[in-house]
Amino acid sequence: MTPLKAVFLGAVVNVLGDLFLVNVCGAGVAGAAAATAASQIVGAAYLMLVGWSKIVHESNLSTHNWATKWETLLGYIRFPSMRNMKSYLTFCGPYFLILLMRTVLWTFTFFACSSAGVVELAAHQITINIFLFFCIFGEVTSQISQTYLPLFLSNVRYKRASINSRPNVESIPINTTVPHFVNEHNSSEIKSTNALSSLFGVEEMVSKVTKMGISIGIASYLACMLLGEFGYKYFTKSAEVLGKLKSVSGLLALSTLPYALMLGLEGDNLACLFICF
Repeated sequence: MTPLKAVFLGAVVNVLGDLFLVNVCGAGVAGAAAATAASQIVGAAYLMLVGWSKIVHESNLSTHNWATKWETLLGYIRFPSMRNMKSYLTFCGPYFLILLMRTVLWTFTFFACSSAGVVELAAHQITINIFLFFCIFGEVTSQISQTYLPLFLSNVRYKRASINSRPNVESIPINTTVPHFVNEHNSSEIKSTNALSSLFGVEEMVSKVTKMGISIGIASYLACMLLGEFGYKYFTKSAEVLGKLKSVSGLLALSTLPYALMLGLEGDNLACLFICF
């Protein structure tokens, strides 16, 4: 809930800042940029305050003076060692390159639309925002894979290690519970046979995420097609921009079709990579 509150607080500041700086003060693009910067600062400040309060509570510093609290807080801030940085880059390096390539691609697309003219740039801005909106639903599949799949994989790894070191594998206690959506029909059977510690749980989890990605992709595609037919008029009143939007509406809908599935598979790979480290 804490990140959700931070995002909500930042969104409120952004909206109010846009209304005041752009509409009331007439600051234009500079006002919108200032409102966005203020929203990010407020969100980060809220997260820092929450972290500060947790440190004070866990360290039993509520009765101490501010100097002691500040000294304790600084103790939590340290530069990572070279060993930690190497481990971090080994795990996050490939994913960083993926994000970097996406950002570079979108940036060059923006530059190309900017050089094409004002109408093309306006159409591109609306198109990319619609695409990013549907990407939010696809992100769910990646988050589910990264959250739950490591539980299955770690138990598979633990059981294999136990087989090599102990003859009686069934005596190994495994207390991790199965998420209720993994197998709605045979949940009691899964718990009774410790399926979480077997490859069955991994296969079931990947299957669920894959089906979810395909379903979200189809729903996004249909919603995009309907938006292209009836909804573009709510984004702009310019006939030229509307014409450009409708000319790419099919491609926009098609681009949302595989995105959720791709993110789900990406989450599966990241979960496997996490277990390796």
